[in-house]
Amino acid sequence: HLISPDGKGFCDIDGKHYTPEGIKRAKVEALVCGDWHTGYTCPKVRHATYNGIVRKMKPDAIIKHDFYDGYSISHHDESNATIMAQKAEAGMLSLRAELEKNLEEIKYIASRTKGEIVMVASNHNDHLDRYLAEQRYNKDHANRIVALELHAEAIKRGCGAFQAYIDINAPEKIKKRLKWLSRDEEYT
Repeated sequence: HLISPDGKGFCDIDGKHYTPEGIKRAKVEALVCGDWHTGYTCPKVRHATYNGIVRKMKPDAIIKHDFYDGYSISHHDESNATIMAQKAEAGMLSLRAELEKNLEEIKYIASRTKGEIVMVASNHNDHLDRYLAEQRYNKDHANRIVALELHAEAIKRGCGAFQAYIDINAPEKIKKRLKWLSRDEEYT
């Protein structure tokens, strides 16, 4: 149960707003999800979010933090030979594949919601920008081409690399529903 903003009632998962005056349909303006980390999101949480909460509550906006994870190019793991070997064996070192997985996740969310999808500037999105700015792709032969292309696009567009990738590859109808917040930008 969620306490209603007026403090005079609560809302349940079925979208009902209970007040001293009676029961009415709840108006849900936004659902703020926890850090999403596409590729690492618990499948049960993903299912409950989009086939339960979103379907029943119909929020006007979905707010996403750390949507992109950056596992394929993470600076945290690059000097750990054991983790890098495990990632290689699992096929988790392809930046292009990780970006495509994120695009597919955005399409999935858009197919289950009607409103705005808000991408909050997050530290994991920054992992990709850091990877490009430090030109670590010069030693990452498997990801060099996609990194060079993406780096150039992010510079031309004046935005983060993850946003640039989505802007280039997402269908127009989905791009219109995406809002990309910059650092410290308020969203009400």
